Amino acid sequence: MHKILLLNDTIISQNYGCQLVSYSIRKALTKFFPDSTIDFYTYDKTFSNYDKDYDLVIINGEGSFGHHSQHPHGFKWVEAMTKFIKKGTPVHLVNLSIQCNLYTLKLHVPLFEKLSSISVREPISYLFLRKNTNLTNIKLFPDIGTCYFDEEVSIKKYDFAFGFGALAKEHKSLGTQISEYFGAIEKLQEEGYKIKYLGFPGNPFDDKKLAEDRLKDIDIISDGFKSYYNAVKEAKINVTGRHHGAVMSFAGKTPFVSFEANMWKTEGDQLLYGPFDYFYFRSIKKKPFIEWCKDTLVRANEQKTLLENNYDALKPLFYGHIQHNAEDLTDVIERGIIKVEDIEEQIQELDYLKLKQYELSKEVH
Repeated sequence: MHKILLLNDTIISQNYGCQLVSYSIRKALTKFFPDSTIDFYTYDKTFSNYDKDYDLVIINGEGSFGHHSQHPHGFKWVEAMTKFIKKGTPVHLVNLSIQCNLYTLKLHVPLFEKLSSISVREPISYLFLRKNTNLTNIKLFPDIGTCYFDEEVSIKKYDFAFGFGALAKEHKSLGTQISEYFGAIEKLQEEGYKIKYLGFPGNPFDDKKLAEDRLKDIDIISDGFKSYYNAVKEAKINVTGRHHGAVMSFAGKTPFVSFEANMWKTEGDQLLYGPFDYFYFRSIKKKPFIEWCKDTLVRANEQKTLLENNYDALKPLFYGHIQHNAEDLTDVIERGIIKVEDIEEQIQELDYLKLKQYELSKEVH
């Protein structure tokens, strides 16, 4: 019998990705710690019950340590991490993306060194830690959300699923680009392509609001992460700026076209699950984007084969963020699924990520 504490539980969030992560963690804990008692503390609460003894503390990394220059909300768990480590309790930071300035990173390295493990969910975060620290407790696994849905064979009923992403928070300054994007979707519909739009609530903006007044004749689906998955698995191609849109697309065996998010998560998703197709939303133009979508659709079967091969390689690691807390488990890097030098090489063309400031540009080595 284990007593486990899970901090930063996101089950009450409206964000589909946060919900998916929380339900997936529960599924994984049930599978690998079946006789344990588990206390869950949501992200909006501060933990103070240090008198209670736990055998294991798990920090859900969702929404933590990054979001470009914004203050990372996840740092609120530093006090809890520190106190449990002092008590001798194993502490694992799981399902993490990290993108912060080097000064902030180095402030936290002494704490990170004392964690039992840090498991990240996409390759660029892994490279960032690998290049800028001497940490030996880093693991790379697919996002824990990949474990939630059982593998299945789905019939592809329509051509494209379109969505938006974290850039919705910047919709007031991206009006021109948003018009080009939705204009392209409408034009593809007019030309006879079968399309659905998948809403995705974020914090604090719901993608659905961008589409309601623009896509009058296109089905808009927005009633939970399970509905998102069930819709996306029937598309030939999914276009998304959401990290968990990419994750659920991969789980549903639908190749995804992605664009930038509020961190380097979607770029990392392409490296881990694809690579498929990627574009920079801030430079989008309607006509080239339409042609690009058509070309991607032509290659849908080729991309689906690539996805299925990657799915088979990564499937043993879908529970990895929790499984490695219960047993020895080699990660993506240790299994040779991805090489560190390949991650570094492939991101060099993404100059908008400002790689130099993260010491990830080859020019600075």
